[in-house]
Amino acid sequence: MRGGAAPNTETNSGPGMSKSIPVKHLAVFERFLTLWVFLCMVAGVVLGRFAPGLTASLSKLEFGRGSHVNVPIAVLIWMMIYPMMLKVDFTALGGIAKRPKGLAVTLFVNWLVKPFSMALLAWLFMQHVFAHWIDAEAARSYTAGLIILAAAPCTAMVFVWSYLTDGDPVYTLVQVAVNDLIMLFAFAPIVMFLCGVANVVVPSGVLITSVVVFIVIPLAAGSLTRTLLMHWRGKDWFEESFLARFHPMTIAALLLTLVLIFAYQAENLTARWLAVLLLAVPIVIQVYFNSTLAYLLMRWLRVPHNVASPGALIGASNFFELAVAVAITLFGPGSGAALATVVGVLVEVPVMLSVCAACNRTRHWFAAADEGDETLLRQTKRRNDPMKKKILFVCIHNSARSQMAEAFLNRICGGEFEAHSAGLEPGRLNPMVVEAMREIGIDISGNQTKAVTDMLKSGATFDRVVTVCDETNAERCPVFPGVAQRLQWSFADPSGFTGSHEEKLARIREVRDAIEAQIKAWCMEACPRNCLEAA
Repeated sequence: MRGGAAPNTETNSGPGMSKSIPVKHLAVFERFLTLWVFLCMVAGVVLGRFAPGLTASLSKLEFGRGSHVNVPIAVLIWMMIYPMMLKVDFTALGGIAKRPKGLAVTLFVNWLVKPFSMALLAWLFMQHVFAHWIDAEAARSYTAGLIILAAAPCTAMVFVWSYLTDGDPVYTLVQVAVNDLIMLFAFAPIVMFLCGVANVVVPSGVLITSVVVFIVIPLAAGSLTRTLLMHWRGKDWFEESFLARFHPMTIAALLLTLVLIFAYQAENLTARWLAVLLLAVPIVIQVYFNSTLAYLLMRWLRVPHNVASPGALIGASNFFELAVAVAITLFGPGSGAALATVVGVLVEVPVMLSVCAACNRTRHWFAAADEGDETLLRQTKRRNDPMKKKILFVCIHNSARSQMAEAFLNRICGGEFEAHSAGLEPGRLNPMVVEAMREIGIDISGNQTKAVTDMLKSGATFDRVVTVCDETNAERCPVFPGVAQRLQWSFADPSGFTGSHEEKLARIREVRDAIEAQIKAWCMEACPRNCLEAA
């Protein structure tokens, strides 16, 4: 569970880790969150059974007739989403295009896996495994409801799950926005195809109201608050003091939401309890299957944890307001399809909390990817800072030595320098160099090789040019105007290494370590204070 003001922290560091990682100690309330969730579920059922008039009145409060967006629940969701929206920095939107893998996995799981896997699970359990307890007509209706539920990716609650796993708020916003856009065109055809029903109409009122209520309003409020308070009190106070105060509110709102959801469905839970239990089985399996698939794909693709965790959670959770509305429109409020979507609401919160906990416990799986993501963000900031001194590293092919030198300088002394690299005869990025750099937590797999002559023609200027090839080839490097200093560091060329894969990789590691040592030594002379802090 995400730490706020209450948890205490200490730091751990291990071999190859460039910085300390906080170890969070949860407060008593958070450690027993599962117990509080269970108690809130029971309290909701009791409230629904013993105060039916109050519950019915609350359930009828909607944002517009037929919107199926309940006002009390919406207010509570606002209380959960608002802290996440406070973290959205619109200046970071441009960096999303440089990190497309997380979004690609999210879309793949949401639209090519999730509806079809649920169709298979619903068919298997409703029409075969549970056939002894469910008649054929009810089984078909339940199957349709489960498919409708899975075909609608989550819009609102995913911000809560992202907040609880320290997700990247900007990336989460983009993932949700793209899903909502695709939903406008893909939801109806998928439901029609898998359910075998015609003329499925996406209730635009429900979709538009939900997007406005759960995205536009809290995003606008969060952005306005962030701008005003950072201007008034500064970034440090905003991030360290103001944001921390919202964690208790988020948890309290989450638990109150549970109480209301179970209160609204108390009659279904008590009168149709067997159907509820049976419907919960494929829903729970689907949540764990899709979240695990998305999470492992993210890890395989070396996506940072703050993108992987919300991506996995989006792939598992559902847009239950839309699902309930469509099921009622197509099959009626008392249908098995409508009940199936309602069970999705009941199951989602406690099950998704367990997925959040799993994501937080496995954060260390993504240590190398997180380091690479931080390096990318630092590079983006450096390129937007005109005060950085520009350094160009040059070798023959820009496939190994100059690429490593560029990466090391940006990592070790990025506060002072902005490093670039190019080649005299640019070739293909050496995959074994990529492998060697990845071993120490630096990902250069997305780098492109560049020609030094092209950089000269583009009018690029540099404060220093450093050739990292032998002296004969270094003399071929053109003269850049305005260069204050030209250095020559000679390192062996990995393209000339022979032997087995392991033998060549061992020699590349030696070159890598020599370049890193040279960069550190030079940085300590050029900017000792900044580089000492970075080290």
